[in-house]
Amino acid sequence: MIDLDGSLYDTALGVYDSTDTALVLANDDYNGLQSYLECILPTGTYYIVVDGYSSNNGSYTIDVHTVEPLPDLLYNVYKDGNLIAEGLADTILTYTDNNVGLYEACYTVTASILERWSDTGPDTSHVYAHIESDHSNEVCASMQNTPPGAFALITPPDGEELVITNDNIGDLQVFAWSQSVDPNGYDINYHILWETETDTGMFQIWDDTTGTAVAIPLGLMAEVMTGLSELTGEYIADFSWTVWADDGLDEVQASNGPRTISIDVGWYLGINGEAAIPDIFALHQNYPNPFNPVTTIRYDVAEQAHVQMDIYNLLGQKVAVVVNGVHEPGFHAVRWNGTNMYGNALSSGMYFYHIQAGDFRSIKKLILVK
Repeated sequence: MIDLDGSLYDTALGVYDSTDTALVLANDDYNGLQSYLECILPTGTYYIVVDGYSSNNGSYTIDVHTVEPLPDLLYNVYKDGNLIAEGLADTILTYTDNNVGLYEACYTVTASILERWSDTGPDTSHVYAHIESDHSNEVCASMQNTPPGAFALITPPDGEELVITNDNIGDLQVFAWSQSVDPNGYDINYHILWETETDTGMFQIWDDTTGTAVAIPLGLMAEVMTGLSELTGEYIADFSWTVWADDGLDEVQASNGPRTISIDVGWYLGINGEAAIPDIFALHQNYPNPFNPVTTIRYDVAEQAHVQMDIYNLLGQKVAVVVNGVHEPGFHAVRWNGTNMYGNALSSGMYFYHIQAGDFRSIKKLILVK
């Protein structure tokens, strides 16, 4: 490439080979006209002569380099109709898209074949170009998602017992967990579930958040418990709760979930600060059931009485005493950890729990699994 820009009027350029035959000759009649000249010559030795008007002084730029031949075939890659890779050599048989997403994208490939023709003008020159073929067969794919990272429940601890009274009704109960990190860098949403078993089925409450904690007003919990008590006649409920981390495609549950929390609203619903009193004696089904390692057994005492609750195995042998003493009227609960009266862990299997309170007797079965 020769730059004659800045030369005077009627500047001439000659390129000669070793036989003194001019191969290229350009005349810059006006400054800027034909300022740049490109030519393609075979390899060899050449002589370049610049003839300036009325002076042998001047500044010229001459760039001599080897012209790389254009390839006969090139490949182009399209993603959802948009060009993402152009002019790939025919020796490249694969292409990696480093900007993939979780949603499906479709890819096609075209071939660019070299074509050549000549212009029709006083100075005939050769023009090279590639003509693009039709698209290849379409292939669709998406990135394989990696689920959110592991995380754990923090508070309240498993087996927490919460008694709601007029004194703490304005407080908050915090449910918190550690943070889950998504390997793909996507935002995490957390789904929290509280559930308790009733005589008519499972009662569930869901909540969603992007944070790692929720603070539930005890007043709201009392409202929920009031509604449950109207349906079941019970003022103590054992809720299990857990959290899932969700990246939009996959969910991961907390590694140590679910946990349990016992909520007692009897004192809050009582009159003049006294606990509500059930109308009759009752023994309720333990929860959870089957259980491991702890279950809660609820029972109602309608009047002052000596209450005894024992655990029996399938052979009818007494293996544990979980309640033995005088009870005032009210709604009560006891937690049993699956150990016998000597503190030794019992084996998995079916057991029976029997209650006697005055003339009231009742028996139900429970299942211990390990």
